[in-house]
Amino acid sequence: MHEGPTLTCCDLKPIHCLHLSEALIRNKRLVFLNLSTNNLSDDGVKLLCKALEHPDCCLERLSLANSGLTKVGCEDLSLALISNKRLTHLCLADNFLGDDGITLISDALKYPQCTLKSLVLRSCHFTPLGSEYLSTSLLHNKSLTHLDLGSNSLQDSGAKLLFHVLQQRTCNLQELELMGCILTSECCVDLVSALVNNPNLCSLQLGNNNLKDTGVHILCDALRNPNCNIQRLGLEHCGLTSACCQDLSTSLHGNQKLLRINLTKNTLGYEGIRNLCEVLGSPECKLEVLGLDKEKVDEKAKKLLEAVRVNNPLLVIKSHYDNEGSGCWWQYF
Repeated sequence: MHEGPTLTCCDLKPIHCLHLSEALIRNKRLVFLNLSTNNLSDDGVKLLCKALEHPDCCLERLSLANSGLTKVGCEDLSLALISNKRLTHLCLADNFLGDDGITLISDALKYPQCTLKSLVLRSCHFTPLGSEYLSTSLLHNKSLTHLDLGSNSLQDSGAKLLFHVLQQRTCNLQELELMGCILTSECCVDLVSALVNNPNLCSLQLGNNNLKDTGVHILCDALRNPNCNIQRLGLEHCGLTSACCQDLSTSLHGNQKLLRINLTKNTLGYEGIRNLCEVLGSPECKLEVLGLDKEKVDEKAKKLLEAVRVNNPLLVIKSHYDNEGSGCWWQYF
């Protein structure tokens, strides 16, 4: 199948969207389109939405990251999402949508006609108010499985609204990304309840938030619970120290589902590494990929990690952890 062109950074303007719109209607094989980092503006997106609303448009994946979209264009986009029957993946990252724009997108998610499975709203400049609208829409949406809200000012109050929805078994989200959302340990109690009560959620990105050891201590309550189905967990740059590693070690020992965890950009120290290595080298540990700053640990810790490599050759320890396989489709066009 012909997937479609990548037209990033091509200096496209709104007028070019007229021709693109015509192509989307005529070309049945055009299912992927990446228009990121072009100054399309709301006028250009309006023209594209005409194609999305057309029954002959077969587009499935569309990236409009950093395209000059604002809340004005979100009204056209919202209507297009309701009428379109094929679009499953939409990336709107790095656009100034604000709470008003997020509200319009959320309205579309409430309709059963909306077929989106993956929605990327990273760095769209919204607050807990926008999170409230999104949370409400998730109670009605049955198709969305991947949601990226990273680099927005959700704060603990916005995250708690989201976690309350996730506690509902009717919420079908499988992958949630909250990297850099100004979260602290205060939201972790609600998060634990969501992880234990929702069997669908399998991937969670919490990196670049100030969770600290206190937050991870609370989070480990969920990891030790057999009802928690998390397979991928991002905790990079969360202010963690050796104090949380005993909790993590105990959780990894009993958890049979967690396969990937990222602990890079945390100062775990020798004692923390030692606690982790006690379980990492054992057959009870099912972990497949561990993100850890191997180059930054002392020689004693390096020897412990080398012993883990010998005793558990199936475990891959990476200093540069990537998100491949975590649903970040728009990064791999």
